[in-house]
Amino acid sequence: YLFAALFVTMIPAVRAWHFMDMFSMFVYISLGIGAAFIIERIQGLEPQKAVWKKLAAVAVIVIIAIAFVNPVIGTVNEVRYSGGYIVQPEREAAFLYIKNNTDADSLFINWWDYGNSLAYFAKRRPVIDQMYFPDAVVKAVSAVIVATDPDKGLQIARTLKERHNSSEVYLMLFRYDAFLVPIMGYATGYDLSPGDESIRMTVDDTGRLVGMNDLTNQTTYYRLWTNQSIEGYTPFYLSKEVKIYRLNV
Repeated sequence: YLFAALFVTMIPAVRAWHFMDMFSMFVYISLGIGAAFIIERIQGLEPQKAVWKKLAAVAVIVIIAIAFVNPVIGTVNEVRYSGGYIVQPEREAAFLYIKNNTDADSLFINWWDYGNSLAYFAKRRPVIDQMYFPDAVVKAVSAVIVATDPDKGLQIARTLKERHNSSEVYLMLFRYDAFLVPIMGYATGYDLSPGDESIRMTVDDTGRLVGMNDLTNQTTYYRLWTNQSIEGYTPFYLSKEVKIYRLNV
């Protein structure tokens, strides 16, 4: 029953592109598990409790109906009002630029949040497209983005290039990453709590990126986002929301 319920509820979700956002998976898994649990409890009820069986059956029908109706509505709206998977225009422009100006086997180092969008719009391969923690690849990507030694970041990129047999490697940074760097720093081995041993930054009222300590100001992300030049990191695409660098590896 568990696998049947999961199968039934996940098919329309895939059709509606809901899995482009990995967190949608948990919703449908929960619905499937809930339906399976109710079905198993129904089987355990005594014959004289037929009323409860009927109520439980109604609950299962409602759960599965919600699982079908929601993605169907999403699909209808998607077809009616847009041309595909929704993403910020600035990011979509960057992805399309990648698609039209990079080799098909190019590899992209970026935080996992944008991996599926990169694959969908640009048809390019991200190193990571979902969060496994702790995970060696997540740590490697984090180490490149928040490296305080850019040469070490290039060494990691070179290893990833060889592993994936790619012709080129790019580092793709997003404005929103500024609020995620504490997590990247933690994955790299830095302290997560506020202090001089953690990587933290913010954006001031003028939109300028501000590092909260000296450690943060030394990171590759901070230096590149504040338009500092780093040897081996060649600017490829620069906008207010996305910055992409070709890594000389």
